[in-house]
Formats: sequence, C-alpha cells, structure tokens
Amino acid sequence: MKKTIAFIMVILVLVAIGVMGYILFQGMIEEQEVRDRTDTLPEDMQLEYLYSPHAMNQAEARPIIINYFNTGCQYCQAEIKDMHDHADLTKEAWIILVSNESSSAINEFTESFPIDTTRFSIARDYSGSVRDFFGVEVVPATMVYTTDSTLTERFKGQVRADALYSLIK
Repeated sequence: MKKTIAFIMVILVLVAIGVMGYILFQGMIEEQEVRDRTDTLPEDMQLEYLYSPHAMNQAEARPIIINYFNTGCQYCQAEIKDMHDHADLTKEAWIILVSNESSSAINEFTESFPIDTTRFSIARDYSGSVRDFFGVEVVPATMVYTTDSTLTERFKGQVRADALYSLIK
C-alpha cells in the first residue's frame, strides 16, 4: 500500500513538473511572438483619440512613447505625473496614453488628474486590440519607438521619465 501511494505521488510530481514546464515554454513562445510583432509600430492602431494635441502624421518626426494605463492605478498615475513634469521629454517625443476604460472614466481622469492635455495624446483602446497587439498583461506598460517607428525598449511596470528620456535623445 505504501509503495502504491509513493508511486502515485511520484507520478503526480512528474505530471506537475511537466505541466509547469509546458506553461513556461508557452509563455516564452508568446513573449517572443509579442517581441516580433511589436518590433515596428503599426501605422493604424484602432484607437479613439479623446485628446490629440498634434496631428502626429503631419508633424515633424519624433520618437513615440506609448503608455498603456488604468486610471485608478497608482503606479500609472506616478509614471504619468513623472512624464508630465519632465518638460524635455514632452517636447522631444509624442506621448500617447492609452487605456481600455470607458471614455467617461478617461475624461474624468484627465479632468481630475493634473495633466496638460496639450502635451499628451490620450486615447481609448475601445476594442482591446492595442492591448492584445502589445501583449499588455500589467499596467503601466510603456513602449518607446524611434522616429522611424522601430521599437527601442519595452517596460512592464513603472519606469522613470529620465530613463525614457535617455532612450530618445
């Protein structure tokens, strides 16, 4: 009886290790697919721009910073405030803040949070396609693209504006 129980335990442990290995392997494959897919910024992201102070396709070429956020996220708020307070960053790059929340929630956020909507484009990911394209799992998620739309760096979690600025200079 003890041998049978020990055998079953060994089998369960081996199955658990196999399942965990499979899940990790699938995660690595998915992460590589996201990296390959996001190497170049797509020309037509399905976004509803709520605030768009400049026509980015008609203006001079600048690096683009895309920040995927949620209005109630404290880390997102801290990152947005840090970017807002970094005057050189907002002068040198197009910054697009993207959320999949409702238009009313985003508008309420922009009215109550100290953010200058003349220096940021704020958009709603109404279909979730942008979140899926970038593989956003946690917020904030920030992607930095060069003037020729090539991915420079991708951040999961909060990042300092100084670090973003060092990537675009």
